[in-house]
Amino acid sequence: MRRLILLSALIGLLIVGSSSGANRAPAFRATLTTAGHTPKVLTTWKYSVRVTDPAGHPIAARITSQIVDPLGTAHLVEFDGPGHNPFVKNYGFFGNFCDSVHFPKSSAVGVTLRFQVVIVTAAGRKALSYPVTPRS
Repeated sequence: MRRLILLSALIGLLIVGSSSGANRAPAFRATLTTAGHTPKVLTTWKYSVRVTDPAGHPIAARITSQIVDPLGTAHLVEFDGPGHNPFVKNYGFFGNFCDSVHFPKSSAVGVTLRFQVVIVTAAGRKALSYPVTPRS
C-alpha cells in the first residue's frame, strides 16, 4: 500500500512537471534583420529589430545595441542622427526599431566582431547576436 501511494505521487509529479514546461510557448519573439555580414567601413549599415507576442502582435520593449570585440568587451552603438541620447541603451520602442551603425576606419577591418542587441520586455529578456566582419 505504501509503495502504491509513493508510486502514484511520483507519477503525479512527473505528469505535472512535464505538462507545465514542455508545451509552453515562448513569451515573445524578437527578430534582427541587417544588411549583411560584411559592412563596409565609413558607410551606413542598417539594422532593424521586430518584437511581437506569440500571436504576432507588436509589443513594447527596450533595446540595447552593442558591438562585442574578439576579447569580449561590449561597446555601445551610437544612435544614427541627432537626439538627446547618444547611445542605443535601454531605449524604449513599440514593435519595430530601426537604426544604423557606422563602422569607423580602423584596425577592425577583417576582424570578426559580434553585433548584439539585448531586448527586454515585460515577458522576459533575449539577446540576439550577429557576426560581422567590416571590410574596406
